[in-house]
Amino acid sequence: MTGLERTLRRMLEPHERRITSLVSRAVVTLVDEAQGLQRIQFRGRQGEPRGPVEHFQPYGIAFRPLVGAEAIVVKLAGFSVVIAVSDRRHRPRDLAPGEVCLYDDHGSRVWIQRDGNIRVRGSTKVTVESPSAEITGDLTVGGSITAAGDVSDTAGSMAAMRAAYNPHTHEVTSAPGTTGTPSGAM
Repeated sequence: MTGLERTLRRMLEPHERRITSLVSRAVVTLVDEAQGLQRIQFRGRQGEPRGPVEHFQPYGIAFRPLVGAEAIVVKLAGFSVVIAVSDRRHRPRDLAPGEVCLYDDHGSRVWIQRDGNIRVRGSTKVTVESPSAEITGDLTVGGSITAAGDVSDTAGSMAAMRAAYNPHTHEVTSAPGTTGTPSGAM
């Protein structure tokens, strides 16, 4: 190393340290949701407690990181913000290149796959809350279907079929009279 290189290195070293300290990794120790913007406390590189600082999340995506997740902290104009949080303990490892997955630590996920499929898995249940829902293709159900309301198709509703079936009778041709109504209601 020449004398000029040593001199330049010595002159740039304090600035290099300052620049590298602008962005750091941290471990989440506390998450506060009480304010409008999520605030995170964390341990820095040397294990020192820091924060709480604001955690900026993209519009339309909200999550509450678990204690122990890793964060990227950026120092800007005298204050710090968390710009990203990841949790390698629970991150899916079975994604193909280009796939996207929303996930949690219980195994629930919404997985957009490369073959065009979207897989939704709830660790206990999936609930769709909407005044109306529509499926434009075929529907295959691997279990039972329970309906709180009426079930209809292009020929009519189950309630209308029951109304027609349950009271119906048949003429008896071998003896006078009619049969009774069906022994088991539909």
